[in-house]
Amino acid sequence: MFGAVALLALAVPSIYRWRELRQWWLCVAAGGLVGVAPWLLFIYQHGRPESALATVRTTYSERLERFLTELLPRAFGLRAPDGTWLSPSVVTVGAAAVLILGSLAGLVLLVVRRGAPALPILVAGVLAFPCLALFSPLGFVNDARYALPFLPQLLMGLGAWSLLLPQAVRRSPWLIAVLPTMWALVLCVPVIHHQSGWAFMDPDRDARQVVTELQSRDIRYLAGDYWGTYLVDYLADHSLQVTTDGTVRLQDEAAVVNAADRSAVAYIFTAGQDPRLPLAVENYRLITVGPYNLYIPLAAG
Repeated sequence: MFGAVALLALAVPSIYRWRELRQWWLCVAAGGLVGVAPWLLFIYQHGRPESALATVRTTYSERLERFLTELLPRAFGLRAPDGTWLSPSVVTVGAAAVLILGSLAGLVLLVVRRGAPALPILVAGVLAFPCLALFSPLGFVNDARYALPFLPQLLMGLGAWSLLLPQAVRRSPWLIAVLPTMWALVLCVPVIHHQSGWAFMDPDRDARQVVTELQSRDIRYLAGDYWGTYLVDYLADHSLQVTTDGTVRLQDEAAVVNAADRSAVAYIFTAGQDPRLPLAVENYRLITVGPYNLYIPLAAG
């Protein structure tokens, strides 16, 4: 996947500057090595990582369809992580269609206005979809960050429509400030409001309270749902070992928790979820902290 993204990114400058490869390729190669140095160091210490497994089983055609109908709308801030469209849905579905089709049409417009030199950008933008659909992990579309490989070409396609503006407007320095601000207000603020409303408070307040509850009882092991365990683990600053009952990100921590005495492991689930507990529910004390149901083993006090 990294290789495919790198090839798509390098295709355009390699075609534009193929006569000067020796002049700029060394800088690109050095910069790339510096950028991935932490990952290379991790591989050196821990060995080659296993291939990423697909969390959602999809076919090639299904991935292509979901890129357009689910992943990109999330990337543009028009569809929430749980799949619901922002309201009014008629407006947001239409906006998503305009942005996606407009960005692809903009790549064609770029070639029409700039001629052959813009053709590599169009090719790279169009190839991004069939190339990245080859990778089964991209069947997971609930996380808008998976759309990052598509965004450079899509944003160039949207930017191409500025070629229709008068030259005085195109060259205005105000565009540098106005366009990103409008983008944030129109496409970021609504999805944040959809998820958390207009609450002005620490969004991690409840998770921090969970950390306090666990530390006060000297509990060092936590399991449960994905978002609860990993958020609490991060806020606990290495004082906890955690695992989830679903997708496991940190295998070493999971092994430690799974080897621990069941009566020493607390469990956390978001309100409304059915708790999956290894012991009978009578062996736990239920503490509700905001949206979290925290199950403390009675043996821990």
